[in-house]
Amino acid sequence: MTEQNVDPNRLTIEEFVVVVQKYTTHPDNIFKQSVIQRSVSNYNCFLLTDQAAVEQATRDHATRLIDTDLANPF
Repeated sequence: MTEQNVDPNRLTIEEFVVVVQKYTTHPDNIFKQSVIQRSVSNYNCFLLTDQAAVEQATRDHATRLIDTDLANPF
């Protein structure tokens, strides 16, 4: 376990993906923290660099992929 109590052996890529509805305002700096972006249905999906980036994006109204019914686009 790491100091954040996250077992690095159990992390999946989905845990680093956030989604925002297309044609809406994106969270600040999401493009800087994004490794890659893909579009699925009416959503833009962003693979972010780390959990801190995911937490910041969700505070700014992005939604974690694992909290949606969307398939992983990566």
